[in-house]
Amino acid sequence: MKKKLKPVQTAVISLNAAAVVSALILTAVGNSMAHSQRYNYAAERWQGDSDEHYSQVSCFFSEDAGFSTDSVNSVRQQINTALKNAAYDTTAMSKPFSDSYSSYVGIYDTRSEINGRAQAEINAVGGDFFLIHNYELIHGSYISQDDLMQDGAVIDSELAWNLYGSDDVAGMSIYINGIQCYISGIIKSSSGKTEKECAGENPKAFISYTTASSLSMNSSSFGEPQMNKFSRITCYECIMPEPVENFGTSTMQTAVADSYKDKVSLVSNSKRFSSSVRTKAMKNISKSVVRNDGIRLPYWENASRITEFRITFLYTARKYILFIPFLTLLYFIVKGFILYQKYKGRMKQNVTGFFEKKLADIKRKKTNNDERTQP
Repeated sequence: MKKKLKPVQTAVISLNAAAVVSALILTAVGNSMAHSQRYNYAAERWQGDSDEHYSQVSCFFSEDAGFSTDSVNSVRQQINTALKNAAYDTTAMSKPFSDSYSSYVGIYDTRSEINGRAQAEINAVGGDFFLIHNYELIHGSYISQDDLMQDGAVIDSELAWNLYGSDDVAGMSIYINGIQCYISGIIKSSSGKTEKECAGENPKAFISYTTASSLSMNSSSFGEPQMNKFSRITCYECIMPEPVENFGTSTMQTAVADSYKDKVSLVSNSKRFSSSVRTKAMKNISKSVVRNDGIRLPYWENASRITEFRITFLYTARKYILFIPFLTLLYFIVKGFILYQKYKGRMKQNVTGFFEKKLADIKRKKTNNDERTQP
């Protein structure tokens, strides 16, 4: 007759099953939220099928920090030196690491070759910006610092529709506060509630630092007047090999953070969404979200910080939910140990008796076989 479970046993099994299922759901939701912030996974895309491990680190500067396009080469040299000191062969690849830099320029009036007009947020970008940020390209191509002409612009689909009533406008002209550029590519506008909230109401355009300097010489933005040469960098991002643990973070700490002190904020993009980091962040959640140091973060970083905030609560809840099966397992381990201590003498006798019986059977069979084989 099949033995029925007691109500208490049924309740314990149900509670543990619910806890495990809930933890799996929270994990899936957290992973989905984290991967929606695609720019934080640039190191994985750069790594590809390589056996080497790479890390991604971002540095965010206040506008008065003094970090500029002239500072980039110095940082690159320090990264190369750090890789060599770590016995990493920098000659094995034509480009052992990748970096990008950018800065908010301002809100400018833009117009098309026809009658389309719109105010847009303009950002100056350099290095491998579009490799790291991996915006979804709808038409055309990204701009690059290797382009022969630096008058290209990448605009989002919202701005394209505002100006031309279509997003298939690669090669057309865009006038940013009177400065003519050609539209190199059109990217998908920010999607998702968090990204839209952080991106704001204005459509986006990304231009070279050369064009940003032309804008500065032409006139000022709706904000504060700019210097003639636009060279300010408020966001520097780097993907580099990780020959030893925390190599990327420590290298950028030495190359940048130690020099700019309280005017820079470092973020380890590769680790920011891990459960261990997020549960630790719960102890001081306001520090990881609220900024009061004068550093203006780009909208993509603000979106990632909001996601961090939400994932922190998910992973913390998961941690406490998993206490239920953990305590249940601990209970059975303790109970099993107590029973073992109580019945170990009898268990030893039973085990000994079992093996003695088996040995006796083996001897008896051997004796019978010997008797059969005798003439």
